Amino acid sequence: MNQESGRTSTHAGLAPQLPREKLHSMGEFGEDVADTIGEQTRGILGRFNDIMNRFPPLKWGVYTMAILSAIPVAMFIGFLSISFAVLSGIAAVVVSLFEGGAVLLGGAFLLPTLFGAGVVTFFVVGGFLLAWIASFAVTRIWGFVSRMFSNTAMELEGDIRAAEGGVKRGMQIRGSGRDGI
Repeated sequence: MNQESGRTSTHAGLAPQLPREKLHSMGEFGEDVADTIGEQTRGILGRFNDIMNRFPPLKWGVYTMAILSAIPVAMFIGFLSISFAVLSGIAAVVVSLFEGGAVLLGGAFLLPTLFGAGVVTFFVVGGFLLAWIASFAVTRIWGFVSRMFSNTAMELEGDIRAAEGGVKRGMQIRGSGRDGI
């Protein structure tokens, strides 16, 4: 439990965070184990060195064995390195082939899907284009018709006013002519 926030947190999602005291004691335990193993190893190596110094033929035998086995061990390590490299290369090729197969299999589904999406997009965009062209044409035609009718309406209004004016003048003339008869 985190003492600052009062909640349990995880380190990289693996395990709950341990209290600092517990971690510190675990670190000390690890150091103690490493020190104990080091002391035991130094003791064993010290005794082995004492035995080899007391019995020189044993020392010569160990050195001879080390010298004679150095070349085969080096060759074995070289063989392991080469076989690891070759097998890693083969594994890389096999993984690449399988991955390529997976890409081809996925592509077998992806490409027709993308083609279908392209066809649908073509028709949808074509429909939008036709709708845009139609709206543009209707707007132009409507503007032309509207101007034509507004001009006609203004001319008609002017003609009606002129006719009304003519009728009024005619009535005035006629009315004034009767008075004078």
